[in-house]
Amino acid sequence: ATIDPRAIEAHVEEVAVRYGLSPRLVAVIIEVESEFNPRAVSRKGARGLMQLMPVTVSELRVRDSFDPFENITGGVRHLRRLMDRFDGNLPLVLAAYNAGEQAVVAYGGVPPYRETRRYVARVLQKLGTDGGAP
Repeated sequence: ATIDPRAIEAHVEEVAVRYGLSPRLVAVIIEVESEFNPRAVSRKGARGLMQLMPVTVSELRVRDSFDPFENITGGVRHLRRLMDRFDGNLPLVLAAYNAGEQAVVAYGGVPPYRETRRYVARVLQKLGTDGGAP
C-alpha cells in the first residue's frame, strides 16, 4: 500500500503546527533522515520517516514506527521536547535529535561526532539558515 505524499505533507503540516514547530523543519528532517521512506531502518535501528530509535519510540508511546502518521507525530513530539530543553537553539536541537540529549549535555554543545556535525550542517543548509536568529 503506497502512501499518498499529499497525505504525509498534510499530516506534517497539521502536527508541526499543533506542536508549534515549523512544518518545513519537520519536512527537512524527514528528508535528511529517511528520504521520505516510511520503511527506512538505519544501521543503529532507527525506524521510519523520522528515524525514531526504539527507546524513543517507547518513551513516546508510538505503537508502530513504520506507520508514517504515528512516526511523524512521535518525531514531532520528540522534537518539541528537544526545542523546549535546548531553548530553541536549532543546532543543539538537531544534534540532540541525531546523537541524543546526553551527548549534547555531556559536550556542552554539538558533539564532535562527524555524523552529527554533518547531519546538523545538512539540515541547516536545506533550511537555508545558520540556525541563529534572523
